[in-house]
Amino acid sequence: MARTNVELGQTHGATYPHLRQTGLRCSAETATVGPMPAETPDARVDRLRGLMQHRSEFLRAHVSDRQLGRRAAAGRLIRLPHGWYVEGAAWQALYAEDRHLLGVLATATGQRGTTAGAGLLVFSYYSAAVLHRLPLYGFKASRTHKTRALGAPRARHSAFTVHHQERLDPSSITDVAGVPCTDLARTAVDIARIAPPEMALACADAALLRLARLDGRPRDAECADLRAAVLAGADALRFSQGISAARHILSRADARSESPLESISRWYLERLGFEVDVQIPVAGPAGGCYWVDFELRGLDVLGEVDGAQKYRAGGEGSSQVAALHQREKRRADWIVGTTGKRLVRWGAADLASIERFARRLEAFGLRIPRRQPW
Repeated sequence: MARTNVELGQTHGATYPHLRQTGLRCSAETATVGPMPAETPDARVDRLRGLMQHRSEFLRAHVSDRQLGRRAAAGRLIRLPHGWYVEGAAWQALYAEDRHLLGVLATATGQRGTTAGAGLLVFSYYSAAVLHRLPLYGFKASRTHKTRALGAPRARHSAFTVHHQERLDPSSITDVAGVPCTDLARTAVDIARIAPPEMALACADAALLRLARLDGRPRDAECADLRAAVLAGADALRFSQGISAARHILSRADARSESPLESISRWYLERLGFEVDVQIPVAGPAGGCYWVDFELRGLDVLGEVDGAQKYRAGGEGSSQVAALHQREKRRADWIVGTTGKRLVRWGAADLASIERFARRLEAFGLRIPRRQPW
């Protein structure tokens, strides 16, 4: 698959070093340390736009281009497209997705073209994903991506933007906070064409879940019809680069996955040869219901993936964490006691690679059904 990993953001003439130096919070080790702030799309865009300062503002404040260059070279300012800047300290505090979105917003200020007829020109791929707030597991930022329709004038790649020219149906275009981009389904297809499978599946699952919720589906609905609709969008691009890999990923998308870690766990379990059921209901006390992430079919084994953030509320050793551990223990004891099945748990660190995950399962006495290579 074709992959783009050119880092967005430049000092006054060189690629930003900050992306390489900063540990990103969406990496395999820390994918669920904490969710991005819950915001409406408009509020998120407004927050990020509030961090942006234009070159003209600096010049009015008697800061010369030479001084801007020195500040950028020192990392005090980060240069974005079309003369926009953001303070280095603010940049360092942002998630990779928000850094990318800053580039999208800066690029959008200079966008030319229309969203009608042969002039179709919209943000796409990773840029559309960050606009839609789809998870990009392991994302390390990239140049912004734009797609223009076939027949439109060609555009060259730049230091900030990757241009794609391919089939672009008007029905697959939407906007988020006023920024034109591909819709959820097309974005899932495009990500599946270029991204590593772990990122691609997590993104596709999240897009399917979003579509299911917009349609009012229950949480345990498999949504095969929605998956078929997304695959139909892939069929419309059947001669495009990466589409075979995309179909392989999209055919496995499942709206019942509620986090990237669940998506990646399912991907690894299936690659290791396990037959997996997801979102298993277990009758709880007092008429309630516990939902378990996975069941390994035929083995009487249940599986759950834990996000690290739920054990960090209030600080290590706090009464909140102790109470949470107690609730989790009571829940696990109930599930094991009432089902008679083993409960195996793993976390984000165990999903750093499929080999590491396999070792985790073997440590619990599970035989890996499929031999390497996985």
